[in-house]
Amino acid sequence: MAGNGAAMPLRGFPFTFGIFLLLGIQPLADCRPNFRPIGRVVRSIRRVVPSLSGRRLHCIKPWVSTAGVDYKEDPRFIHFKSQALRNLSRRYPAQQTEALIRPLLKYGPQLEDRDFGFLIKSAGISGLLDLSSEILESALNHGKANTIMYNTAISSCRPGGHMEKALSLYQSMQDNSFEPDTATYVTLIGVCDVNADADGAASLLSEMQTRNIARDSSLYRGAISVFCRTNQWMSAKGLLDEMQENNILPEASMVNQVIDNCLKNASDPAISTAMKLLDFSSKNYKWDADSYSLAIAVEVKARNPMKAIEYFEETPRKNHRCYTAVLKAYNALPCAEVWETALSIFEEMELKHLKRTHVTYNLIIGILGNAGLWRKALNIFNGMGRSGLEPNLFNYVTVMSAIAKYGKWETSLRLMDQMESVGIKPQLRVYNTVIRALGRSKGESGKSTWEKALSVMAKMEKEGIKPSEISYIELIRMWAANGLWQRALNTLEDLKKDNHVHKDTGILVQSYNGALRSCFKAKQWEKASELLEKMDAERVNRNKYTYEFLVAGYSDNGQWSKAVQIIEGLRESGMNPTDSMLMNVVEALEKSGQKALATMYYEESLKM
Repeated sequence: MAGNGAAMPLRGFPFTFGIFLLLGIQPLADCRPNFRPIGRVVRSIRRVVPSLSGRRLHCIKPWVSTAGVDYKEDPRFIHFKSQALRNLSRRYPAQQTEALIRPLLKYGPQLEDRDFGFLIKSAGISGLLDLSSEILESALNHGKANTIMYNTAISSCRPGGHMEKALSLYQSMQDNSFEPDTATYVTLIGVCDVNADADGAASLLSEMQTRNIARDSSLYRGAISVFCRTNQWMSAKGLLDEMQENNILPEASMVNQVIDNCLKNASDPAISTAMKLLDFSSKNYKWDADSYSLAIAVEVKARNPMKAIEYFEETPRKNHRCYTAVLKAYNALPCAEVWETALSIFEEMELKHLKRTHVTYNLIIGILGNAGLWRKALNIFNGMGRSGLEPNLFNYVTVMSAIAKYGKWETSLRLMDQMESVGIKPQLRVYNTVIRALGRSKGESGKSTWEKALSVMAKMEKEGIKPSEISYIELIRMWAANGLWQRALNTLEDLKKDNHVHKDTGILVQSYNGALRSCFKAKQWEKASELLEKMDAERVNRNKYTYEFLVAGYSDNGQWSKAVQIIEGLRESGMNPTDSMLMNVVEALEKSGQKALATMYYEESLKM
């Protein structure tokens, strides 16, 4: 711009000058536009304000003069400035917003009710709750306050979850004889949503019913959100039913929200409800990718993996949630039969540049691990970093579980060290998995690895992690695999004495089974008999594995009569002997010369 008072080289001058006037820009002495009729500026502002946004703010520089025009007390400028502040306050710092609002409050008598509303909104957007209340008080003093202003002030409390402030305004509203309306309760329930206050929302809904205030879709949306946030899916479902009774069709997002909450609950009644909502959704809405992903997840939880796969194939534009959900379906099927398809789906996500989350990786690693492909599982795990995703605790546990089944204890220990090197503290499940791997391997050159297990237990104790029932069971199984029957019996006694672990019948029978196996392997027949007596005395019911160990143990010892007695006792209890039980007895009978009995049990095994 020339400094000699030449005309400003600005295009659309009334538009630009209108913004400068609204913002109260300070003039420079060398810039004085030729401006006479104030009405022209007012008309310019009227065009500017409705579309004014923060995007235009960056072009405003304090170098335009108002040429001495006294606009500040004109009601038209006061109104337009308050409206502009509402539009621009999202980009203003709170301090600047307050500095622009306070000068306008001294013109209280000239402010219209909508001006007060704009100022309350501006203060609320900037988080100035005290200033918002002060503006509301000024409106009350000048007889301009109304229900809408109170609703606006209450809505300002939502972002920060200021429930006490919201309730204070709600009480002031009633004290000043302003009746709350539907919008009032929508804003109050919105504050409850931020605070996850389901009781507060339920109380407000009850009060609405008492006051006979109609509920609209916005109110139902807020209330459903509160109940879903607090995992009260039954209450949320009740609101959906109420909407239909009032002939209000719920939005698809509301139905999806309740379905998702039912999935998180995962109980049978919740999944049954999700199935019903899924049917309602299919009849009333056109599904998008998110709806399909929920449908796939529901069918997986309902144990209908094939139906879930059908939904996946129907999905027109699949997102990453659809792919992750269908991997859960494949994980529910026999992994040895479906791992190739699951792996191709996982690889397809990369080709389509879809996001693969920790859950996605966890699923494919688990599928491959369950299919016995621990090397492929480990390769995918190692490739997570190349995809820009660092493995988390659950990824480590899943891949370690896959390799532990095959006794790869060296890799398990290396992964545990790797976890610690990246700042992930091994949890109880990690230690249990390492012990499981050690228990299923003899190590290199046949050397026993139980010493390693003891060092892992010592490290676990040093970290302050107490063993769980799984820890004890894995240790007993490891002692059994190594023929260390005395250590197995000692660990069994430690389990029974430990008050920190859960000891139900299932846990105890697994522990006794491991101890029995160790005794039979070490040919400690008397100790095995003593264990059986203890099981009966403690009312620990035998399971099929107990009978497996007993039949195998007695058969190996040549005590074919006891083995036969075990099988016949199994029949009397309503259970059928397994093929391995029968073959062990057949072998023992043949060795003892009982060919007729051996033939009978052998023929029975062929019929199985």
